Amino acid sequence: MLTTIEAMNQAVRNAGGRISEEDFLYAVKELKEADGQETTIVSLKANAFNSTRMKKAGVIRVTIGKDRQVWLADQAEALMSGNTVAMPTMSQPASPTKAFNDTPIATVQVGGVFYGVPRNSPEALAEMSDMLKSLVPKKVGFVESDRNEMRLIANRYRRSLEGDTIKSHILLVGPTGCGKSLLAKDFFAELNTPLLRINMSDGITEDQFIGTRTLIDGEVVFQDGVLTMAADLGIPFLADEINGARENILMALNGLMDTGMLVIPDDNNRVVKAKAGFMVIGTMNPPDDYAGVNAMNMATKNRFTYSIPFDYLPSDQEVKVVMQQTGFTDEEMVVNIVNMAGDLRRLKKDHQIESDTSTRMLVQLVDELRDLTISEAIRYVMLGRYSADERPQVEAAARARIADFV
Repeated sequence: MLTTIEAMNQAVRNAGGRISEEDFLYAVKELKEADGQETTIVSLKANAFNSTRMKKAGVIRVTIGKDRQVWLADQAEALMSGNTVAMPTMSQPASPTKAFNDTPIATVQVGGVFYGVPRNSPEALAEMSDMLKSLVPKKVGFVESDRNEMRLIANRYRRSLEGDTIKSHILLVGPTGCGKSLLAKDFFAELNTPLLRINMSDGITEDQFIGTRTLIDGEVVFQDGVLTMAADLGIPFLADEINGARENILMALNGLMDTGMLVIPDDNNRVVKAKAGFMVIGTMNPPDDYAGVNAMNMATKNRFTYSIPFDYLPSDQEVKVVMQQTGFTDEEMVVNIVNMAGDLRRLKKDHQIESDTSTRMLVQLVDELRDLTISEAIRYVMLGRYSADERPQVEAAARARIADFV
């Protein structure tokens, strides 16, 4: 007879890999330690995947909907008695093919799950379109947050849901790794609303962005590109590094943001009207602070209702984010690491170093403390990202803040 853990692991595998066994076991371990409960099907069904309790336990790497939580527990319970339970059809999209996740040009987020869209695969774009059409309706509720930027995203998304897809666009401008994209991803993950993300500086073509005629299943059809799909289906569109886009790509985006409509000459001048829910969230690094970063032209800037300067979080909030992202529980160590990062950021503001010390880097650093000492993590995760001239100052900052760094 299967044990509880064995049954839950099998249920996770049957779920098509929506969450990994590693994340599941990590969640169970953390919740058991936090709540002092035995790991049984009853306690799992009642508590283990409750998002509020998971956040209190410092576990945020597993994000699944309530119907899926119940299904996993029911499936495990049935497996223990030798039976199976059908998966609910609307809890998550159908499992994509392997090709769907190879060499992505864009990613689609649903809840906390991401799928990649291959760069040269019209079939995968068609599959993504079908997947998005099958999703559950959006929730018209908003994430509570003390971050003003989150409130502004909620404000604009509400406008879009009410049908105003012209005045709903937001530009986030800030240093690399400070959480611009993560803020948008977290917002829509909490709503369980699909989010289509693309890196605009990654050589995307007009065919991939707008669409092109192609042969699918022996028939010539027009396959919508990622922007057309987002507008036509009312999906929020996260355009990372938007100032790196090609001019023809920006012209198409500008027209859609300005009028709420996209004209496609290659599809018999079809007019796509942006549906409620569509909005553009652009991100970029400030060009004055980064060599080689393009300044955004004023025509595109003027299409955004809000242009929000973004910076690293205050240290107390950054500590919480790093601990939540990693599940690391040694708060004193994380405080010291964040203080070290603050010292390095001040050196950059004083033009003594040029490299960023991003929140993303801190998350990666702390995550490696499961396997490395703090000295090893700083050397192998951090130092290589700074120039040879900057490394002595990084090491000095580490010694000043972290007693165990040698």
